[in-house]
Amino acid sequence: MISNFFIDRPIFAAVVSVFLTIAGALALITLPIAQYPPVAPPTVQVSVVYPGASAQVVANTIAAPIEQQVNGVENMLFMSSTCDNTGLYNLTITFALNTDLNTALVAVQNRVNLAMPQLPKQVQKQGLMIKKKAPQILLSINFTSADGHYDDIFLSNYATIHVKDELFRLEGVGDITMMGQRDYAIRAWLDPQKLASLGLSSNDVVNAIQQQNAPLAAGKLGQAPSPEITETQYPFNALGRLETPEQFGDIILKTVTASDKAPNTTPKFVRLKDVGRVELGALRYDMSATVDGLPSVALAVFQLPGTNALDVADRVKKKIQQLAKNFPPGMEYSIVYDTTPFISESIAEVFKTLRDAIILVGIVVLVFLQSWRATLIPLIAVPVAIIGTFAVMALLGYSINNISLFGLVLAIGIVVDDAIVVVENVERWLHKGATPREAARNAMKEVTGPVIAVALVLCAVFIPCTFISGITGQFFKQFAVTISVSTVLSAINSLTLSPALAAILLKPPGTKKDPFQFLLDLFLGWFFWLFEKTFGIGTNVYGWMVTKCLRYCFLVLAFYLFIVFATVGLFAKIPKGFVPNQDQGWLLMNVLLPDGASLQRSQELMAQIEKATLKVPGVAHTFTTSGFSFLYNAFASNNASMFVTLAPFNERKSKELSATALTFKINETIKEFNREAKVQVLPTPPVPGIGIAGGFQLMVEDRGDLGAASLEKETQKLVDQRSSIAGMYALFTLYQAQTPQLFADIDRSKVNALQIKMQDVNNAMNSLIGSVFINNFNAFGRFWQVTIMAEPEFRAKPENLALINVANTKGQMVPLSTIVNFTNTNGPNMVIRYNLYPSSQIIGINLPWILSSADAVTKMEEKSLEVLSPSMKTEWTGLSFLQIMESQDLRNKLVFPLSVIFVFLVLSAQYESWGLPLAVILVVPVCIFSALIGTIVGRTGINLFTEIGLVVLVGLCSKNSILIIEFAKQLHEEGKSVTDATVEACKLRLRPILMTSFAFILGVVPLVIAEGAGSEMRQALGVAVFSGMLGVTLMGILFTPVFFYVIESIGNLPLFKTKTAIAINKGATKFISISTMGLLTTLRKKNLNKGGAE
Repeated sequence: MISNFFIDRPIFAAVVSVFLTIAGALALITLPIAQYPPVAPPTVQVSVVYPGASAQVVANTIAAPIEQQVNGVENMLFMSSTCDNTGLYNLTITFALNTDLNTALVAVQNRVNLAMPQLPKQVQKQGLMIKKKAPQILLSINFTSADGHYDDIFLSNYATIHVKDELFRLEGVGDITMMGQRDYAIRAWLDPQKLASLGLSSNDVVNAIQQQNAPLAAGKLGQAPSPEITETQYPFNALGRLETPEQFGDIILKTVTASDKAPNTTPKFVRLKDVGRVELGALRYDMSATVDGLPSVALAVFQLPGTNALDVADRVKKKIQQLAKNFPPGMEYSIVYDTTPFISESIAEVFKTLRDAIILVGIVVLVFLQSWRATLIPLIAVPVAIIGTFAVMALLGYSINNISLFGLVLAIGIVVDDAIVVVENVERWLHKGATPREAARNAMKEVTGPVIAVALVLCAVFIPCTFISGITGQFFKQFAVTISVSTVLSAINSLTLSPALAAILLKPPGTKKDPFQFLLDLFLGWFFWLFEKTFGIGTNVYGWMVTKCLRYCFLVLAFYLFIVFATVGLFAKIPKGFVPNQDQGWLLMNVLLPDGASLQRSQELMAQIEKATLKVPGVAHTFTTSGFSFLYNAFASNNASMFVTLAPFNERKSKELSATALTFKINETIKEFNREAKVQVLPTPPVPGIGIAGGFQLMVEDRGDLGAASLEKETQKLVDQRSSIAGMYALFTLYQAQTPQLFADIDRSKVNALQIKMQDVNNAMNSLIGSVFINNFNAFGRFWQVTIMAEPEFRAKPENLALINVANTKGQMVPLSTIVNFTNTNGPNMVIRYNLYPSSQIIGINLPWILSSADAVTKMEEKSLEVLSPSMKTEWTGLSFLQIMESQDLRNKLVFPLSVIFVFLVLSAQYESWGLPLAVILVVPVCIFSALIGTIVGRTGINLFTEIGLVVLVGLCSKNSILIIEFAKQLHEEGKSVTDATVEACKLRLRPILMTSFAFILGVVPLVIAEGAGSEMRQALGVAVFSGMLGVTLMGILFTPVFFYVIESIGNLPLFKTKTAIAINKGATKFISISTMGLLTTLRKKNLNKGGAE
């Protein structure tokens, strides 16, 4: 036996364990830290600005041609876009998990290039941006001027010029965007009346700027080839691109030359400053930002995928501290929104759980073994297996995250099990009179089989997890690999180091006690004596109960059937979710004012809401944007958003200050503002990078081209169903189709009769009412845009539009009101498209303890079929889409049954029997029943973490059964009757069963009572595993002997001893083996063929 080799060579055994520990420790230093494995689907974003265009114009001229080309790009899951009335277009294409983002970016770029010739010329001139979209903001840096000395234009451009590029160069920073951006621009504010009086149009202004603000490359004087006498070269420099507002103001628009009546008159020049004012202003004024009520701009920093979030954030914070030393007096920065405290807190909490679990496991082992020497051996197994696992994680490219650490927490109770079994059996042989080395050898002969069997079972139960697709697969795979690797390392340790240490450390009874053992017995001897007496009585009672259960086995089996049916019923009724909502330390508030509300009105309302929110206990900071919707990533003057940053977790330990409680409190505090606007506080998204807020997102699509008004009406009909759905906390939409608008009805006959070009009419309205990009200028080492626009007083009211003129082909000025009739109308404030269809979005928040996310999806689909017209269809997006897609994947549905089957097959191979493994597997429903009872009591429901726990329980509950059946089988083969062998095995193995079970159960107690960051995840997993393991320990030790007794009794019948039965058994063995390999091969091929689609 391999164990004998290491018993004789303890230093060799120690070297193996030390090597594993060192390798894991080195890997631990380099492993990236993240909240989750990479579960957010990769996304690519296409952004375009068409200045002055309405949302509908952008949808028709930009969205439609681009999306028709992009649709169906390889591995695309869905695409969504928004077009707003500032001319901004954002298209987000979401790809299947594991798609290479660089490949996806190139594919989208190629598709967009096909649409470029169909886009408006101004858009082609400005270009568009195609980039990889980072999943979530890592942190944001807010810049303020407390004394008001600097305005938002200065703050924005200082951050752009002096901070943004510095941060971009830091390792791990993937992207940086600015909120409240005010990029410098030369703004020419024109007076239409002055233009008309001088016989000029906006087209003349555009042409003049284009001609007189152009780069000049004049060459060099004396450059080769040149005459021989040329000794010097002179590069030519001239003012080509202008740089200052004064230089732009001197641009000549028109020259008034001498006339016949005044032939000697000096020519006069009409300059740009004569028809308006020129200033260094901002490119956009349609959004503002504040932090805690102060005007602000913010740099949102995105992490590069695969990097260490905490390290990246630390580098950013150190760099901004360094840069802040050079800030002008009065300029300050603050980091209000930061996701890393939640990550660090949640990881720290899991490490605390690891610590507490080790302590509790040590206490259990000490109570049962009552020897510090015996206790030390299982505890040594913990660092070897746990730390060694980090080395394998590094090789596989995994990160330290909540999922992998959960696996290690559960592994603590598992990795000590094997060592406990070894030590307990060595102690038993020592009490029989064997020497320590003989006891170790004899013990390993008996327990090597169970140790290997348990390790194989725990690994086999996770084999199907490698075939799971999507987000579920990402969660399961890291958990499965982590716990499987630690289990294998534990088994290796139990076959090598544990018996070697047992032979050295353990002493026979009667040996003189060392000082530590003496003190231990002195203080705890009374407790150990009481425990042993109680345990002895309990063992006899247990033997009596097993005997009775065997005698009345049919009643036990009847009760077992009741549990099976009850398990099926409970599983169907318990609310089911995907990923539980968590307190991540921040909330999102969305505010929607009435149709047509101005930006100033939004700013005034948000100032009041911000002030009221900051007064709520538990709220630390607020970061507000007016004129911009984070939910839609679009500009709208009547939209506003607010990030509400909560106090640190150590200051919010009571449930009244949890994120859920504060959501209700803030909603209650700001309900008075619902008279002026729709105000809603939303939870954070359960999975970072998938959606901006929690809840579900349902898209209502206008597939019959009924128009925006009908879409709004149909959407509202579905939203009004909230009251009829129990547990639906909120159901709302931000879609508005009644925003006041003006329709320019151009009389094309008059345009033609007056010899005016239609393009000139369009240009006049675009440049004066909207804003037209002309070209660029250089300043501060960068290039910026030059734009023109009418003065605000000429754009304030519809009647002001009569002052705008357009020139005909003869140079005559024609008032715009002559050829254009402006009428009041309504339209959408933004156009949303989903998978090519005009759409609206419904956002819903369910109370998970009443209405699960799965039930919410079902209810909404039922209601949509009831109330929506046939031309309106619904599609899910975001996390709900992924949840539905994965629930329909056959591989995901087969995980649990395949786990049970794989355990059965491994045990069949181990015992060379079809009957004995069945005695092990039959206890699984008892374990699941207990776990479901726990989820009901704990109100955690069934979610992804509960499902992970259920898969773990399949292996864990089998472990106890193996310990009984292995010894019962040996005793029966030695000639004892089935009844005697079963009862004796149960009494003999009760101590290691209870010891290992309670070591695991107490090891997960810290998960059950978890508090702080990420406690929702830990509780969901801990409650399921704790209750399942507790139930199967108390009931399984009675059911397992009955199963073994019944199966062995049936197997001993003459019917199953015939040659025919033996032949059938061999044939079945070959068939199962071939079928199993075929199934594994098929699943593996399917998994590989899907590739990036998962």
